Amino acid sequence: MNAVRTTLALAALALGTLAAIAASPLPPLANDEIAAADLAVWLRDRRVGLLVVDARSADAMAQDRLPGARLLVDVDAAMLDAADAVVVYADRDVDVRRVE
Repeated sequence: MNAVRTTLALAALALGTLAAIAASPLPPLANDEIAAADLAVWLRDRRVGLLVVDARSADAMAQDRLPGARLLVDVDAAMLDAADAVVVYADRDVDVRRVE
């Protein structure tokens, strides 16, 4: 019985060590993406030049939205030009290059 416990303990230690040095199970962000935690910091700090665009429906935005977010249909070219960083979010994966 002690041999089984020792084997399981060694296996747990080895797997724990591998888990500690393994990379995140999430795919890496693309160059044009931001992590939710980083966006939260930008929002908290009221980052100058940040434009947050909600690509969901007006009803979804009325239910729940990020602070300062603008509905996509309300964003114009002047807002985009004035922004240093534009973050677009939606309910599911949306190719923002194709959003009209």
